[in-house]
Amino acid sequence: MAVEASYSLQRQHAIVTLAQQAARNAVKRKLQKEGTIRHWLVPAAQITRLADAYLEAHAELYAQAAATPVVQNLGNSVRRRRPDPQRWNSGSQGPGCRN
Repeated sequence: MAVEASYSLQRQHAIVTLAQQAARNAVKRKLQKEGTIRHWLVPAAQITRLADAYLEAHAELYAQAAATPVVQNLGNSVRRRRPDPQRWNSGSQGPGCRN
């Protein structure tokens, strides 16, 4: 149950992050097309404010982000177990080394 909730939270975070990233890129492209100001001269905080407004106007970016392979495959990865600390102390070599 907790693992499923963790994946759900990770999925939501990934969707929001990817949508915000797409909005920031759209704002930068718009600034570049206008050509009046270089987007790298605009403070990051201002780009973020513009991107937030863009994201409110273009909510479909969330659906696009949810459809990306990154989000779709988020729960499919196999998580490696943490190594057993007692095995670390049993040999003369470090963790992950085979005798």
